[in-house]
Parts: sequence; C-alpha cells; structure tokens
Amino acid sequence: MKCLICETQYNESDQQCRICGFSDSGKIFPTEEDAKYFHATVIIPYRERWKKKKRAEKKIQIDDIITFGRHRWQVLDVQDDKALIITKNIIGKRPYSMGEDLRHISWKTCSLRTYLNSEFLMKLKEDFRIRIETTNVKNNHQLKYNENTIDTVFLLSIEEAKKYFNTNSLRIATYQQKNCNWWLRSLNIENRMGVQISTWGTIQDNCNLLDHNCGIRPALWLNL
Repeated sequence: MKCLICETQYNESDQQCRICGFSDSGKIFPTEEDAKYFHATVIIPYRERWKKKKRAEKKIQIDDIITFGRHRWQVLDVQDDKALIITKNIIGKRPYSMGEDLRHISWKTCSLRTYLNSEFLMKLKEDFRIRIETTNVKNNHQLKYNENTIDTVFLLSIEEAKKYFNTNSLRIATYQQKNCNWWLRSLNIENRMGVQISTWGTIQDNCNLLDHNCGIRPALWLNL
C-alpha cells in the first residue's frame, strides 16, 4: 500500500511507514465527512511537518542550485528559515515598460513588475507559490519616485546585484545558451533610463525602458 504522507510503498502487515513513521491503522470511516475531517486535521498537518523536516535536512546553502518546476534557481542568501533565490538563467525577454508615462516611471508602476506578480507567478506550481514570502522591496535608488513596494516576485536592485554578484563574471547570464543582458529594478530617473546587466557583466544605467531584447531573472524569498 502507498503511504498517505510520503507516498512510499509499504506492506499492509507493517504497523507504519518505515520512511516517515505514519500509520493510518487501516482506518475505516462511517461517513465521507468523517474521512474529510481526518484528512484535514491529521493527514495535511502531518504531511506539512514531514515536508518541512525533509527540507531542513537538505540544509540549503548560499550558491546552491535548486529546481522548482521548469526553472533552476540560485540561492543568494539564507536568513533563518527563508532563502533569497533568483533564476539561474534568463527565463525570457520583456521590456521594463509597455508604454507607461516615462516621466513618472518607477518600479511600482512599471508593467514588468505587474507581469512578474501576476502572469509569471501564476505559472509557478501551487506547492511552490504557497512557500513564497511577500517582501517589502526597498527602492531607495529611485530618487523622488522611491516608493517601497510589497512584492511576491521582484528583480534585484543595483545594490543587490553588486552584493550577491561581486564580480562582472558572476553577473553574466544566458538565454537559450547565449549571453544576454538582463534587467535590474533600479532606474536612472534623472535621464528616465533603465538599468541592465550587460552581456559581459557590467552595470549599465542608460538603457531604453522599451527594450524588448532585455532578459529577466525573477527573484523571491522562499520559506524553507
């Protein structure tokens, strides 16, 4: 029979699963409501504790590469029970702005932020989405348009790119196996220009916000 917690096959003669220790004791429920109550109050909590235990055993560390869904993610930071991760490679190309008023453009108002926190987010598997921490994203680099935002998914700032990738070579990323520039959320408000990491890893702050050929590397805080 298959364990209801870890899905390991074990013999009915066994008193409990040898992997996770769970036993349903061959329970038979008189009604469907009783079965649903057992599932909600026993199975789900036990399963969550088991998953949390297995994640803790993996001991995720900075620079680890982890896989969720279609994407591979690089661990940039670990704090207590959560980790900051970014896609290892560029996942696609989009402009920072799809035509918003560039006189008042900011990370808060740009279409790229909207895309990441809606369409991109909903494409992630639910068991991954529920572990993403909502984050107070600081935008101090954006001068008079420096409103902080509450985001689930975001891009790195200039400061974060320098902190977590402290050499040009570490900032280089690929799209379809070719080096490609990628967006930061920072802006050069004075000139109404965007900031990108170039194909050779340098930070450029004079980029066209309507550039359709710039890549994106989503970042997020993940509960471990």
